[in-house]
Amino acid sequence: MKTTDPKHGLDPIGSIEARVDILFRELQRAIKGSRPSILLSVYSSEFVRASAQQVLIDKLRTLGQSSVYYRVTDEATADIPLRLSKFSETELNNIVFFVSGLERGGGIDGRNAYRALNIRREYFVDHKIRILFWLTEKESANIPHWAPDFWAFRYRVVEFLDTKVSDELNTIVIASSIVLSQAYDFEEQESDSNIQRLSDDSLFAQADAFQKSFELYTKLGDEVGQAIVLNSLGGVFQRQGKFEEAVTTFQRSYELFVRLEDDRGQSNVLNSLGGVLQRQGRFEEAATTFQRSYELFVRLEDDRGQAMVLNSLGGVLQRQGRFEEAATTFQKSYELFVRLEDDRGQAMVLNSLGGVLQRQGRFEEAVTTFLKSYELLIRLEDDRGQAMVLNSLGGALQRQGKIEEAVTALQKSALIEHKLGNQIGQAMVLNSLGGVLQRQGKFEEAVTAFQKSYTISERLQDNRSQAMVLNSLGGVLQRQGRFEEAVTTFLKSYELLVRLEDDRGQAMVLNSLGGALQRQDRIDEAIAAFQKSYEISQKIKDEQSQTQALLGLGKVYYSTRKYEDAVVFLQRGFDISYRIEDRAALRVITPILIDSFVELGQPKLAQKYREKTLALMPNEAKIARLSGKNQESIQLKRGTVKRLLRHPDGTLYGFIAPDDGGADIYFGESFVDTSFLPNIVENMRVEVDVENSERGPRAKSVRIDENLT
Repeated sequence: MKTTDPKHGLDPIGSIEARVDILFRELQRAIKGSRPSILLSVYSSEFVRASAQQVLIDKLRTLGQSSVYYRVTDEATADIPLRLSKFSETELNNIVFFVSGLERGGGIDGRNAYRALNIRREYFVDHKIRILFWLTEKESANIPHWAPDFWAFRYRVVEFLDTKVSDELNTIVIASSIVLSQAYDFEEQESDSNIQRLSDDSLFAQADAFQKSFELYTKLGDEVGQAIVLNSLGGVFQRQGKFEEAVTTFQRSYELFVRLEDDRGQSNVLNSLGGVLQRQGRFEEAATTFQRSYELFVRLEDDRGQAMVLNSLGGVLQRQGRFEEAATTFQKSYELFVRLEDDRGQAMVLNSLGGVLQRQGRFEEAVTTFLKSYELLIRLEDDRGQAMVLNSLGGALQRQGKIEEAVTALQKSALIEHKLGNQIGQAMVLNSLGGVLQRQGKFEEAVTAFQKSYTISERLQDNRSQAMVLNSLGGVLQRQGRFEEAVTTFLKSYELLVRLEDDRGQAMVLNSLGGALQRQDRIDEAIAAFQKSYEISQKIKDEQSQTQALLGLGKVYYSTRKYEDAVVFLQRGFDISYRIEDRAALRVITPILIDSFVELGQPKLAQKYREKTLALMPNEAKIARLSGKNQESIQLKRGTVKRLLRHPDGTLYGFIAPDDGGADIYFGESFVDTSFLPNIVENMRVEVDVENSERGPRAKSVRIDENLT
């Protein structure tokens, strides 16, 4: 059987020049399209390899490309991605790498080199590496077994052998390796939507090729081949958003590896399976799966595998709201990467750890951790990583109220993303920047930033990013008092998330929608939105989202003075937040819960919840000032709006000077009907229902009286 390149009509079993031409054309397209290319060439003669490489180097020189030949010689040189990370992004744009000697990387049959490729496979794609691996026949047989995920990333396989392999195996190689080359074979990229369409076509073609490969391996009775191809096929289904098919495929691959008693195969597939379960919001199952993968890596004494899986497990624990466990897991992963002297792994985990510290309200520690990650990435000259961490750092600084520093961090991130031409990254930074502008009270600028982010995401046909940005945009429209537009925007976000079958996203947006409906006094609709959010959150066992829904319900009933109903939901939200140590949620829930008990004449219960919160957060001055004592009766007063201010999170508050000459009256979004707030200006005349709090007079409601203004 004569196998040919169906795209170019070249014969891979022909002359050296013809085979070199196949490799050159692929690299030429990759260079022109500024994309990665991972090529594998199998050889038996060192003379043939050296000759072919020299011809290819000469051809690449005409494109202005330098060539670097890297040989794995021992265990110290086995981690190829780590070695390549020493090159700057600028250098990588002008280099094609040639690699040989995988089996000399240490371990049994050089498994260390294969393992490094498998675990850090994303590096080649993220940094658009153009690389050719020269493989002996033994190495070509080993790489699908010991680096199955990396094997799935290859773009082309070309053989420089004196003898032909069997027709059926040739068919497998061609079917499973030529796909990406076909998908990327275009002369010009007319638009970003064209790139997205080609990406979708590529995924479809990959799935078709892997299914054909699986059928051929089944025909040959090769269970190892079947297991490897199923793992690769599951990854394609996951990238297509076909999560159920991905789960089923990974499970079939796992069962084959169990039958083969292949611990490494099992651990790799379980890691992949855990990832797709997490994407489905099946966090408990994902955590269990990652834990099983970790135990196998421990048995294999594979520190790098352990470190990677622990990072994944920490992410799931964070999504479950199990913050202390997540922080401990990330710390353990970080220590393993330190022992491995893997700066890139350390930087990755520190970014994850900073995120969970931020969710715990430990903002100072989060900032320190993000900065440590950023310093490592500067040392690695990893621009993309720097942009990502600067975005995270900006969020933490924002939560600390350090707005100017947050803006600086986000602007640096935006500049890097622009330099890299990463439009998805630009959209993410614009979304973060919009959030900071919102907290500064610069609502129009925030709207502009969110709209720019949405336009990029829409052009890229990225429904998930569109949904996220629409949720942010709805929030700022709500703060402007444009409640009808906010509701419409939240509904548009929700519809996208329903289409994506993203339960967690739906729960989040329903909470936002409930808040906007409440501001319009559409109380029944607001309650329905919060209840639906709570039901979804229960289904996916997302305790953080449950807390937000319960808080929303509590606020609705509190604002309508149905305090008995309010405490039912607020207590449940408090209990979850206290158990998972969600300090940020407790800062919001505790004051409203205490005030509700006071209104019900139950000061002992108010005091109980104050003391519980302080036991977890002893330095919270705001909570410490809450006494839980009965308030004096509400008084009606008239006065003038004296000052309007904003908290670091952007919420509005201010003070009213009463006509009777008494102490200034505090008012804020937590205690005043927010339909009043968008219309308030300084020196406005108002009528106020006043109660005494621990810190002085506080407005229970504020009304604009046209007769007084």
